Amino acid sequence: MTGSHNVNVEYLFSKLKQPPVIPQLLQEMITSFNQTNIGLDKIASRIAMDPVITAKVLKMANSVAYSRGQHVESIEQAAIKLGLNKLRSLVIASSLVNNFKRENDFDISEFWRNSFQVAQIAKSIAKQTRLDPEIVFTCSLLHNIGELLIQSALPEEASLIALSQAQGQSRIEAQHAILNFDFTDVGLELTKQWNFTDTFSKAIHQKIDQHTYKNTS
Repeated sequence: MTGSHNVNVEYLFSKLKQPPVIPQLLQEMITSFNQTNIGLDKIASRIAMDPVITAKVLKMANSVAYSRGQHVESIEQAAIKLGLNKLRSLVIASSLVNNFKRENDFDISEFWRNSFQVAQIAKSIAKQTRLDPEIVFTCSLLHNIGELLIQSALPEEASLIALSQAQGQSRIEAQHAILNFDFTDVGLELTKQWNFTDTFSKAIHQKIDQHTYKNTS
C-alpha cells in the first residue's frame, strides 16, 4: 500500500473541524516547569478559578491512589496533600482529557488509560535516574497526542491504518505507508503550535511504537 502523496501534517491540521487550542491553564502549568520560584499557593489559586478542572482534580485527589483515607474538599487541601509537582501533573492530565473528545469509533477512554499507564511506568523509572519524575510523567502522558488528531482529521485513513495493523504492520509503519508521516510528527507540530519547550517537543517526537491503538466499535 503506497502513501497518499497529497497528505502531509499541514493537510491534517487543515482537515480538523476545530484546530486544537491549548487551554490557558494547561499552558500555564507547562510553563511553570521552568519557573523555579513559583509558589504552591499561586498554583492552587489559579486552578481554583477553573471549576471544571477543580472538580476533576478533586476527584483524582480523592481516588484510592492519593486519598489514603483523608478526604480532600478544596484545591488548597489538594495542594498541601499532594505537593506542587503531583498537583500540576493532575491538572495537566485533567486539562488534556477535558480538551479532547471521542472521535468516530476510536476508543478514547482506552487511549487515555494506556497513556496514563505509560506515564506512570515512565515516572517510576525516572525516579531511579536524575530526571524529574513529574516532567517525565507529563511528557509520557503527551507522547501519543498526535494519534488523537489523526483519528479526528483523517478517519478514513485511520481505518486503513487499523486494517494494516491488524495484518501485522506496526503503527508507525502503517501510518507512513498511508500518510507519509506518523503520530509523532503530528504531536511535534502540535507542540510548536502550543509553544511547548524543546523538552516536551523532543519527548513527543520520539518514535517509540510500543502501543497499538485500533478503532473499536
